[in-house]
Amino acid sequence: YPLALFYRHYLFYKDSYLIHLFHTFTGLSIAYYNFGNQLYHSLLCVVLQFLILRLMGRTVTAVLTTFCFQMAYLLAGYYYTATGNYDIKWTMPHCVLTLKLIGLAIDYYDGGKDQKSLSSEQQKYAIRHVPSLLEVAGFSYFYGAFLVGPQFSVNHYMKLVQGQLTDLPGKIPNSTVPALRRLSLGLIYLVGYTLLSQYITEDYLLTDDYENHSFWFRCLYMLVWGKVVLYKYVACWLVTFLGNKQLSQGLSLLFLSLWHGLHSGYLICFQMEFLIVIVERQAASLIQDSPALSSLASIRVLQPLYYLVQQTIHWLFMGYSMTAFCLFTWDKWLKVYKSVYFLGHVFFLSLLFILPYVRKAMVPRKEKLKKME
Repeated sequence: YPLALFYRHYLFYKDSYLIHLFHTFTGLSIAYYNFGNQLYHSLLCVVLQFLILRLMGRTVTAVLTTFCFQMAYLLAGYYYTATGNYDIKWTMPHCVLTLKLIGLAIDYYDGGKDQKSLSSEQQKYAIRHVPSLLEVAGFSYFYGAFLVGPQFSVNHYMKLVQGQLTDLPGKIPNSTVPALRRLSLGLIYLVGYTLLSQYITEDYLLTDDYENHSFWFRCLYMLVWGKVVLYKYVACWLVTFLGNKQLSQGLSLLFLSLWHGLHSGYLICFQMEFLIVIVERQAASLIQDSPALSSLASIRVLQPLYYLVQQTIHWLFMGYSMTAFCLFTWDKWLKVYKSVYFLGHVFFLSLLFILPYVRKAMVPRKEKLKKME
């Protein structure tokens, strides 16, 4: 935030090269302060990415080379640095950088295509010009997103550099109050997590005391712990923000699990997310297409009950999925899942197989024919 204030008052509408230099220098300074000489990992990948774009041009080869090299470098980093605990090492910001550089290569490739052949989203992000090394460095090391994101395109970054991200053309934007609101909300979440995490920890999930409590206590603790641990991630996201379909989604979640690291807990977490999304879609479609269930769902007096059930399921299985995500290794998350009898897997796998039969029984045939048409 101090860097953003400096940029706002002294660099807004200044020459682009000054802004790129400012972003590069501040990002490298943040990297050095947090990770020391290990900043060379990000620097090496940024320079090599620039060379890939220049030497290979707007080709599929450049995109594939970028994906393979950047992901291999990140996964090698995970392999050599990972422990059984949450690691704050150079790999943490590097996973953000990896997505940035892969996105850069894809957008640069799209910039060489006929605009009519691109989707509206591709047209928005396609890079028509040839980025300089200073532009790539400024984009990669932008202080507002270097450590934990968010992700954004080069075109969006260039709009910031060119002073286009303003509600007052030609003037500094009215962004101070919205930024402070976002900062305040993020700090509230951060304080909430700091206070509650002293008493509600993932370590307790592995204790004999937790295992000796009743099944319902174990489920309730998992629900509350999942909500608390999420505060940490929400806080980071709030503070840093200034201002075949199932196959595709499955592959995306598989990529995300690898992107987070090599621990088995990441894979289990995103596998659960994929399963939950499939079942939720089946359930929503069933309620929509079944006259009986639609009528039942529209009864206003029952809305508070529906909301209570929905929220309980949401937070319970959010905590269930986050258990594997936060405990990392199979021996830890397996112990906790055994203590709750693999409740999440049993519940959603059962629904996955049962809902199609419920649909056959409760959806009239003409509704099914409409769907097919």
